[in-house]
Amino acid sequence: MGISQLLNAQIVHDFPPLKGEYLGQTTPDTIPEIFAKDIVSDSTWYEHSQLAISPKGDEIYWSAFSGKYLRPDGEGKTQQIYYSKIENEK
Repeated sequence: MGISQLLNAQIVHDFPPLKGEYLGQTTPDTIPEIFAKDIVSDSTWYEHSQLAISPKGDEIYWSAFSGKYLRPDGEGKTQQIYYSKIENEK
């Protein structure tokens, strides 16, 4: 079994300020809705897992298949792990 390691460069987006619990998004409720549209739920990738949100609500992790980072052979999308963390209230 082979294990491949993928490294990604940090991408900076021009997002609105994300502050507080759940990055300022609506607190989860019983009615499903898209979380952080165009930030976490982006039309350029396919989410592969549920969000993992820290108990304090200041860290969020998710994974997605993205065409932004192709396999080494250049033929297909790769799965990435993303996270966001609030630091200094941002």
